[in-house]
Amino acid sequence: KKQSIPSQYFAEGLALLNGKLYLLTWREKTLLVYDKATLNYEKSISYNGEGWGLTSDGEQLIRSDGSSRLYFHNATDFTVTKTINVTATGTAVSQLNELEFVQGFIWANVWHQDQIVKIDPDTGNVVRKIDLGDLKKTLNLNDSEQVLNGIAWDEKQQAFWVTGKQWPKMFLIRITH
Repeated sequence: KKQSIPSQYFAEGLALLNGKLYLLTWREKTLLVYDKATLNYEKSISYNGEGWGLTSDGEQLIRSDGSSRLYFHNATDFTVTKTINVTATGTAVSQLNELEFVQGFIWANVWHQDQIVKIDPDTGNVVRKIDLGDLKKTLNLNDSEQVLNGIAWDEKQQAFWVTGKQWPKMFLIRITH
């Protein structure tokens, strides 16, 4: 199935929770809600800030806005229920982008860096960094904007699909311990 979104929106993050698809827009400060089964539009909810990435922990939606802060939202009205500051050894990790919630942790790609980070959702501490610079080099990219920009958890394969802006390929990577 396919569902077009209105042309005024720049779609960014997408998350599934309780039979609903939540589509985050970048600068329009609007969350679009669709029924998962039919893809029918249900409602729009306005929020403050930008939308870069969106995931769910099974109870709430979690949003990034390009800063070092993550926002936890109530799915019904998208009110912020909590925020965390993401740090690695005490230093803020900014440019958090696409998000995935996997096995109790938030994973995020870091915009314009060739890495993804594993974040403790209770403390905001980065507990692991994965450098994908060598993977990106295999693509022989020639534009500085062709950055790592997508991560998606594949439950069946227990691995991440990773890709980037204008990358010709996606890669399936399995991260051990």
